[in-house]
Amino acid sequence: MIRSLILLLFVFFSILPSYSSAQNEVLKVKRQVSGIIVDSLGTPISNVTIVLKSKQDSLTTSSDQDGIYIFPNVVQTTFTLSVTSVEFVAIVKKYIFNVNATKIVVPPITMNKGTLVLKEVKVNGTPTIVYKTDTVEYRANDYSVSRDANVGELLRKMEGIEVSKDGVVTHNGQQITKAKLNGKTFAGGDVAQAIKNLPALIVDKIQIVDDYGEQANRTGIKDGEAQKVINITTRADKSIGNFGHLLSEYGSNNRYNSNVFAQRINANQEIGVITEFKRTIDGIANTTSTTSASNNSSNSENFNNQVTSPGVTLNFSPTLTYRDNLSGRTELVANYSYKLKKNDYSTSRYGYLNYESGISDFKNNNLGNGTVNNHNLSIEINYYIDKFNFLQLSPSLTTYNSIFFNKDESNYINNFTSGFEHQRIYSSNNNKNENLNLNATALFVHTFLNPRKALSIQAGVGRQRNTIYNDVSAFYQYFGDTTENELINDSTSHIRAFRTNDVKTYQGLITFGQPLSKSLMFDYIAQIKASENENTAEADNVLDAETSQVTPYLKSNYNYTYIDDKFTLDMRWLKGRSALTLGISFLNARLFGSGKQDQQLYRTNRNATKLSPIIRYSYTWSKLEKLSLTYNGNYIQPEFQLLQPFTDRMDPNYQVVGNPSLKVGFVHLIRAAYNKYIPNSKINLSLNSTSRIYENRAAVNSTQLLIPLNDNATKTVNITQYTNLSGDVSSSTFYSVTKQLNDRKYSLSLNGSFLFNQTNALSNGSKYNIQDFRSNQRFGPKINPSEKLELYPFLGYEIAKTQSSFANAKQTSINTVRIAIDGKLRINEAWNVTGFISKNYVKGLTNYNKNPFVINVGLDKKVTTKNNIVVMFNAFDILHQNDFLQQTVGPMGTTYTSSSDKSRYFLIGVKFAFQRWGGTPMKDGKPMKRRGDGSFIP
Repeated sequence: MIRSLILLLFVFFSILPSYSSAQNEVLKVKRQVSGIIVDSLGTPISNVTIVLKSKQDSLTTSSDQDGIYIFPNVVQTTFTLSVTSVEFVAIVKKYIFNVNATKIVVPPITMNKGTLVLKEVKVNGTPTIVYKTDTVEYRANDYSVSRDANVGELLRKMEGIEVSKDGVVTHNGQQITKAKLNGKTFAGGDVAQAIKNLPALIVDKIQIVDDYGEQANRTGIKDGEAQKVINITTRADKSIGNFGHLLSEYGSNNRYNSNVFAQRINANQEIGVITEFKRTIDGIANTTSTTSASNNSSNSENFNNQVTSPGVTLNFSPTLTYRDNLSGRTELVANYSYKLKKNDYSTSRYGYLNYESGISDFKNNNLGNGTVNNHNLSIEINYYIDKFNFLQLSPSLTTYNSIFFNKDESNYINNFTSGFEHQRIYSSNNNKNENLNLNATALFVHTFLNPRKALSIQAGVGRQRNTIYNDVSAFYQYFGDTTENELINDSTSHIRAFRTNDVKTYQGLITFGQPLSKSLMFDYIAQIKASENENTAEADNVLDAETSQVTPYLKSNYNYTYIDDKFTLDMRWLKGRSALTLGISFLNARLFGSGKQDQQLYRTNRNATKLSPIIRYSYTWSKLEKLSLTYNGNYIQPEFQLLQPFTDRMDPNYQVVGNPSLKVGFVHLIRAAYNKYIPNSKINLSLNSTSRIYENRAAVNSTQLLIPLNDNATKTVNITQYTNLSGDVSSSTFYSVTKQLNDRKYSLSLNGSFLFNQTNALSNGSKYNIQDFRSNQRFGPKINPSEKLELYPFLGYEIAKTQSSFANAKQTSINTVRIAIDGKLRINEAWNVTGFISKNYVKGLTNYNKNPFVINVGLDKKVTTKNNIVVMFNAFDILHQNDFLQQTVGPMGTTYTSSSDKSRYFLIGVKFAFQRWGGTPMKDGKPMKRRGDGSFIP
């Protein structure tokens, strides 16, 4: 089989050089081009000669008595029209239309009296990229993609947007967390499902939105942090129809993938189903050209393609979407998803832990399996009471159940100032987790005769119950040397623990906006959030597993209430190009409760008050250029596991103790962004930065205790507690420079990111910090000279450095150079060849001296005249070198995780696609009007 794959690779790269001599051959897809010729008064002109020319077309026709002309068999969507008539000035215009269009209607051409020949004018409509308030908008027609492309392939061509192979979408470095279609949640908000299944041909605009929620959208009053959302608006002529596909693939390592997607849209009506059933090999390093899979940090934002635990996972995940107007005033949006995941995994890790007394080097091998069941139902009912009043009800239900079993073998070698230690642990763990989450929110918005004046009231209640069961048995060995020849002592441990967390939540929000003048607004925001927490924890020593004989050794109950009040007054000033919001927030956080561990009582009574400024400023030179700055601050509620006075002794050598005396934390959030699009030069510039500065953040406080093993040897027991420390910092900066060339057939793109995180902690009472710095610079041209060829070469350079203020701590510095090319060649109407090649040069990873060379190839063939059935073959990692390490940096040290050794595999499959369109939604004989988010006005 290897020989066959290599032969296929050779054929693929043999075809590419010959493409230069064949790139003018055409895909024989015919489309109709029509339009009308009128004079300056709008009267149709007959007998006008129209010549259409492109690289593959040279056609001539004339207008009829109604001024209409038609070219029935046009190949190219980029062409020039030369319009001439004896009595009128000749016109030459260049047009660019979407490659998916089968019927092109050219805007009316107006001819003036005279005989002068005008210079060629390029007609391209509105700018490709528009920067609006909280929204970046891309016009899809300006990006050429194949007729069978999905939204993900369209996004990949857009400036500042990066798409990974697993469907993670980032815009200027920030991850998109939710997907919408025409303004409403699609597929439960799953971004990967949306971009993978929705076809590109339906897209009118792509909107990247900073979403502050429905209340802010209707009143303009913003509070809190925005969610990054992608909203896909449909073309008018693709807003009525049925479409979808069926996919089935099978491959080596018993790997298979099935996908069913069916969607009905009719203006605001959406009915859809997406179902996946697949068996995947996890832990394969992501070698896409967008981000690195070799250097990731758990503390770093937007490093989102971490290597998962190597293993095999069975996934079954149906998703249902329903949206419709139940009446003229009531709209229903419902999303349901179910996810079943069965996982068998085998993980190999190594790394080191920093302590004040020295460094602990460890190795770990883990073998296990697990099952996860997850149901998620969300409903949104929108009731447009009348012109001035709106009501929204949003109930939701989420359940999560998991069962995991694993066997673990760990080896620790401690070179401490107190002496040498060598510890080996064999353990097994049964874990069960059940979670139920119920929420309901109601929002009422009233606008006054002056539409800028608005009142909103929002209320919500919720209930969350979480139960965790752990059963851990372990065998410990202690040696006096590194060779394990000198056994000092051994011991066993078997502990069962059961924890529950029951939370009732309440929230209320009132906003009021009052215009003081044409350019000045006054806003008032009152918000309260409260949670009642009931927590229990029990742990038993198991003396005899067969007879279930146990000795209770620890029991803890801890109940507390957290209340977060926020009252804000601000002034919004909008004049000319500037928009400024200045305000002050009064914040009050209260944490009080009581609990007991065994016979010891604990009480918590924390109160924090702060005045925090609100600053939002934007300067808009035009809809093509914008600068924005924001600042706000909020309290952070400590998690219940950190608060509960319970000593977790599941591992007797690494014990964890909650701290009911923790304070409430506070975070300062600062954002800045600058964006500019130059339409004539097709240059897009983007720069954004986000910083978080923490006060009284919950931090690790580790203590090492020496326990005698015999008269000559000791072991170290690590006690992890929690305290409050200030000075943690998280900062990220991203930039993007893109230049489009030759009608977007070529582009040059330079993207980069700089991430910095500083985490503070205590060890034996001494404060220290770990700093993590990441630099990722990427140059990625895009080459698309015709519909037949797409090439995406890539050059990247990454630096990952970690350092600790511990005097004897290990420092790391990892440098990676990545060279890659991703491409697609359409040999003819039926055959397509795809390929991906990546060569990586890695320096600085501990015990790693490989430079992986990864090659993936694919071949597909359309087997029907309608091109709706495709047979596919894909081979991955032909040379079997996709062997990376994942680096994870934490407050105690650094861990390296190996990727899966099953990265070489192939898939063969078939895909059937269907679509039928019904035109443009109409009302009273006219096209329905639409809102800015793409939704239709009934």
